[in-house]
Amino acid sequence: MGFFGALVGGFVAALGAIGSAISGIASAVAGSGIFSGIASFAANLASKIGIGSLPLLILTIVDVVTRVAELLGIRKQDDVPMDELAYRAEVSDKKPEDFDSINEYIDFLNNEIELTPEQRKRFENLTEDEKIAYKTVGSAMQIKAIDEKYNITTSEAFWKDVAEMKIKADEVNGYLKAMSETNIKESESITNYLKGNSINENRNTVAETVKTGLKYSYPELSTDEEVEEKLAEIRQNIDNKTAEQ
Repeated sequence: MGFFGALVGGFVAALGAIGSAISGIASAVAGSGIFSGIASFAANLASKIGIGSLPLLILTIVDVVTRVAELLGIRKQDDVPMDELAYRAEVSDKKPEDFDSINEYIDFLNNEIELTPEQRKRFENLTEDEKIAYKTVGSAMQIKAIDEKYNITTSEAFWKDVAEMKIKADEVNGYLKAMSETNIKESESITNYLKGNSINENRNTVAETVKTGLKYSYPELSTDEEVEEKLAEIRQNIDNKTAEQ
């Protein structure tokens, strides 16, 4: 299992069959340098969510990440799904370090890799655990591409919050755009602020970032009062969803 196995062995044990599947897939995209983050992010994301919630929340993350990437123009609607993206990475002879950027690598996988009949048959007959694992790795790849586009670093905790809080893709994109324009370092500061939790960064800076993100997401909000009302609405929705869980 090499690099990836040494990196995330403890996570794999905690996640059972899905963890083993993730380790096998992600070793194909581990790469080196900035690309090594793909493998560790996939494992950490799965571990952060936990085995019980992973099947449901990873589908939510796939949907949001797909839409955000489309909004940014780094993914087309006819690109392959996240699970097939990871599968193509696994069977490809070329690896991430053969490219200058993650987005170039993903473009290559989408446009240049054709599955053989045998590979296609195996992909179409994946077990449920394997499907979740491929979706997790594919999502990690696309998240790193989003980070690259905005020149930021988002965390596994942020994307877990996005899924649990059911934040819409347009809103997520607004927050990420606003984050790229400030000195916020921890993306989860945004979701923690929305939840009313403590944060490790300047609270005023985070507050302004969130409000700027809302303006990007909802351009019809023309006054500060309207932004505050939208923020209050979002927080109320979060409280309601938390109460339902």
